[in-house]
Amino acid sequence: MNDKLIKEAYKLRYLYFNVYEGKENKWHEKYKNNKLYDVVVKSFEYDFKLIGQKMPELLEEAF
Repeated sequence: MNDKLIKEAYKLRYLYFNVYEGKENKWHEKYKNNKLYDVVVKSFEYDFKLIGQKMPELLEEAF
């Protein structure tokens, strides 16, 4: 898997939970057209402790 895609997906997830905390709707509006949007939203189903393992799997499934 492309390391750049993985890093971007982690960044979007980080932004959602840390920068847009309490403003989640703004995050969705800003990133809804991003190619990784669906993958990152799906990643919300997993605890942060598991995301290091699950994110590459989610990206493999999507691409």
